[in-house]
Amino acid sequence: MRKDIDGIAFDLDGTLYPNYRFYIRLIPFILKEPRLLWALGKARRILRGDSALKHNQQPRPEAPPRTGERALGLLFSRSGCTQGFNTSDQRSALSALKLARESVRKVLNPFCTNKAQNQPYYTEADKAVTGSFYERQSCLMGKILKRDPGEIQEKTERLIYRGWEPLFKGLRLFPLVKETIQIFRDEGVKTGLLSDFPPEMKLEYLGLSGLWDTVLCSETFGFLKPDPVPFAELAFRMGIKPERLLYVGNNITYDIEGARNAGLQAALICSSRLKKHYRGNAALVFSNYRQLYNYMLG
Repeated sequence: MRKDIDGIAFDLDGTLYPNYRFYIRLIPFILKEPRLLWALGKARRILRGDSALKHNQQPRPEAPPRTGERALGLLFSRSGCTQGFNTSDQRSALSALKLARESVRKVLNPFCTNKAQNQPYYTEADKAVTGSFYERQSCLMGKILKRDPGEIQEKTERLIYRGWEPLFKGLRLFPLVKETIQIFRDEGVKTGLLSDFPPEMKLEYLGLSGLWDTVLCSETFGFLKPDPVPFAELAFRMGIKPERLLYVGNNITYDIEGARNAGLQAALICSSRLKKHYRGNAALVFSNYRQLYNYMLG
C-alpha cells in the first residue's frame, strides 16, 4: 500500500452507492412530505453558510428559486446519480423521474420560493441561542414552516432520520465497494467513515457494518461538511495525522474542498464525463473502485 497514506475514510451517500437508487425509493416521501424536505434542505444550507462565516470563508450564494421539476432534477444530478452506473440503470432512473415529474412539480412548486431578503430566517438572536445541532436545525425549520420547533424536531426525527433508514435495505452498492474496503483493512490500513447524516443503521442495512475503525456523523460536532471540524475530529479519532489520511467523497464542495481545507488528502468519485473536466485539488479522481484500489497500491 501507499507509503504516504496511513488511513482511508469515506463519505457514505453517493460514495458507497449511486444516489439515484436511493432517490427512486424516496419519491413517495417527496410527494407526501415536500414541505418538510424543503425546509430541512433550506435550514441545512443556512447552517452551512453560518459555519463558513465562522471560519472567515465566503459562503456559497443560494441558488434562485426553482420549479418542482427542476428541483427534483437538481436533486438527482448534483448528488452523483449519473456516476458509476450503466445504460440500463440510467434508463431505469430516468423512467422513474419521468413518471414522478408532473406530480412532484405540482406538489413542490408552492414551496420553492425565497423569503424576502430583508427578513432572514436565521437572525443574530438565533445564532446566540445555545443548543444542540438538532435544536438549531429545528429552530430554523420551525421559522421556515411557521411551526413549533419541538414539533418539527420530533417529526424530522421520526420521518426522516428514522423513517429513511429502512429504505437502505438491499440498496445495491457500487461494484467492489465491500471487497475493496476489506482488502484495505487486511493490509493494515485504518478505515473510517464520516457522513452528514447518522450512518450506523444505514451501514447495517447496506451490509457494511464491521468494516470500520471509526464511524462519525458530522452533526455530532455541531457542524456540517465542508466545515473543517468534523474532518479534524475524524483524523484525531482514527489516530492519524490529517495529511496522511485520504478522504473519499462524491461532492466537490462538501467532501473534497472540506477535506483539503482540514489538511486531509482527498479522492473524488464521479462519472467518467466529469472526470475528464475536473481541475480541482483532489489527489485522485476515479469512477470505479478498482481504480481506487490501484491508486492505494502505489
